[in-house]
Amino acid sequence: MFILEIDVFQVTMSHLWFGRSVSQAVLEPRLHHQLIPPNVTIENSNPYILPQEIQAGLRDRGHMISKSSSGCVVQAIGRGNDGNIYAKSDPRKGGWPAGL
Repeated sequence: MFILEIDVFQVTMSHLWFGRSVSQAVLEPRLHHQLIPPNVTIENSNPYILPQEIQAGLRDRGHMISKSSSGCVVQAIGRGNDGNIYAKSDPRKGGWPAGL
């Protein structure tokens, strides 16, 4: 069975739906929502801090927010509009992309 981690989905959505580069998508702060109960865990360490207006919007909608100093990491690869292939290794874990 294949399980798509929410972090991978957030990065993919950011790149494909919102047009961010692979690097920008990986570097954005991420969150985890359990749905029931309405608990949201957000990253809370620089530079991965969800903007205050988004946190306020979640609270206004009844979500309880907890903060974590670490988040899940992803490795990403995508094709740019210029036809080139771009990769990004999540700096949350150290390392770099490598390939041929």
